[in-house]
Amino acid sequence: MKKASWNEYLSLCNSWTRRIIGLEAFSRKRDLEQIEQEYNQDKYASLLKFKFTDIELYKKKELELAGLNEKNNIFISLGEELFETSHELAFSIYYSSISNVIKRYNPARICELGCGYGYNFSYLKNICPEIYGGEYSKNAVMLGNSIGFDIKIFNYYNLDDYLLIKNGSLILTSHSVEQIPSAKYFIEGLSANKDNIDLVVNFEPSYLIDRTSFVGIMRNRYIEINDYNKDLITLLRGRDDIEIIEYHSDYIGINPLNSTNIVVWRFK
Repeated sequence: MKKASWNEYLSLCNSWTRRIIGLEAFSRKRDLEQIEQEYNQDKYASLLKFKFTDIELYKKKELELAGLNEKNNIFISLGEELFETSHELAFSIYYSSISNVIKRYNPARICELGCGYGYNFSYLKNICPEIYGGEYSKNAVMLGNSIGFDIKIFNYYNLDDYLLIKNGSLILTSHSVEQIPSAKYFIEGLSANKDNIDLVVNFEPSYLIDRTSFVGIMRNRYIEINDYNKDLITLLRGRDDIEIIEYHSDYIGINPLNSTNIVVWRFK
């Protein structure tokens, strides 16, 4: 892994630079119609055509269909430092980060919301006896169930869907709350079922009002034009019934403009 330059990464060769500074028109409305097309139809319907028996083959095909070549180097960020590294090492750091945080809390069971076809289950099963989840995309649910994972249909906007949460669960999300522009539905859904929740662990990008550097401003603008989540951290900080146990902003960015914040919290 070698140090890289933001000037190189954010050159006009990067389409996101052109979009962020207004040289190329781009905007997106992140509603259920967009999620249905981008994920259920374009992403998971394509994956469902393959009949792999190894979940790693599904992950490899997923990245391939997204135009990512595992043999090529990619840029990643750690805080506001930028690095060029192998695709394999970048994702290893990300998934290891999830494992390491969850290990500290020794959960009896994990419920991942917005879990896709359950890739995170494949390595978290080594540290937790029971893992289950919920996912909006029906094709992802079908794929995950075919592998043997316990995944049910789940919609962040439907309060009744949060009833799938079992007593004594650690709630995990990883780049799924980012798909809802406001996290109020997510927090309200969890609050209605808080007696079943021991802890919540979010690995999520979000708009951060305290970003003031050039890189931070670019990250916030990236979130705005993609209509990603804008208030998860702000809402958590503003509630008297929530205790934030850990918070690490911009911890890692597999996409440096869409860096992941880690926040661990619970209801008081």
